[in-house]
Amino acid sequence: MSGSNDHLAVLGDFRHGFRVVDRVGVTVLGEPLVKGANRRPIGTADFFAYRRVGARITNANAARMLRL
Repeated sequence: MSGSNDHLAVLGDFRHGFRVVDRVGVTVLGEPLVKGANRRPIGTADFFAYRRVGARITNANAARMLRL
């Protein structure tokens, strides 16, 4: 794929050419002491959650770029 702006869209059969993998599980981290701009506690707690997702092209011939 080039860095130019002449590509308009990618058309094709994405079921056979692109695969998305969703990993099992979610990680949740707790921050019991949130600090403000002055580095003092502000009296709240935060939680951060993330999960792993990946994608890969499995068949490059299944899709084509539409150029202007």
